[in-house]
Amino acid sequence: MVDPWFQKAGLKALQPYLDPENRLLDAANGALPTSIFYDAEGREIWRVMGAIDWQGEEAKGLLAEGGV
Repeated sequence: MVDPWFQKAGLKALQPYLDPENRLLDAANGALPTSIFYDAEGREIWRVMGAIDWQGEEAKGLLAEGGV
């Protein structure tokens, strides 16, 4: 489950999102993995379809773009 990972990571401001009806998967056109970054108003800032190295320069650039 997601909750133990969130607790271990100490994430308090971010809440896990569970999608039992796979609506997010449908919105992503069934591409897994898909990472979507939203701003505080719920607007999509960027989307990565497929794998990404979260330690790499591409991810650092995307996160910087989103103000993270």
